Amino acid sequence: ILTGASLKAPQALAQGIVDAVATRDVVEEAAAFALAHAPKPVSRRPVPPASSGAAATKALDAALAAAKKQSPGMVAPDGIITCLRAACSGMSFEEGLKVEMREFVKLLFGVQSKALRHLFFAERTAAKIPGITAAPAPLKKVGILGAGLMGGGIAMCFAQKGVPVVLKDAKQEWLDDGVKKIRGLWEAQAQKGKISKEEFERLMGLIKPTVHYEDL
Repeated sequence: ILTGASLKAPQALAQGIVDAVATRDVVEEAAAFALAHAPKPVSRRPVPPASSGAAATKALDAALAAAKKQSPGMVAPDGIITCLRAACSGMSFEEGLKVEMREFVKLLFGVQSKALRHLFFAERTAAKIPGITAAPAPLKKVGILGAGLMGGGIAMCFAQKGVPVVLKDAKQEWLDDGVKKIRGLWEAQAQKGKISKEEFERLMGLIKPTVHYEDL
């Protein structure tokens, strides 16, 4: 709840969050499920009782501290933990709903909620410029000036998308240092098993370091 992380359908099924997952025709399987459960259309999956006592308090305190460290300044984690504390307090379901509604309304009409919604739509609107209908030209090769932290990071992003990169810097030692950092980052991924040795070699092969403008 605190992270907003999503679950894939099989994970949700395994954790008991959903009753079934359609694997072929969604409408057909949903209709069959509804007919099979006609006497009880609402899920009857048992809800385990909330934890209580010192263990719950300690767990919620730790979860809130971790959330504040990951997202400093955000107010939503406080509201979420308030609701979870209420669930663990032994109050009735109806009383719990009142607490949840109170916290939800407080967050919904707060300045952070308004700002986050504005940011969400602004980012998507910025990608849709009125009057521009031309299709973007395909990227065949990219030239990057500067092999420092930013230039190296951009080079890695393009290489990971399969785009060849010419990485130029003014001095050979600067260039060597930049390539060394790139190599080290990908080597670390290979050692952790995130990429194969072959993938590492392929990525490095997509980056051509140079000190000559003629290579761009």
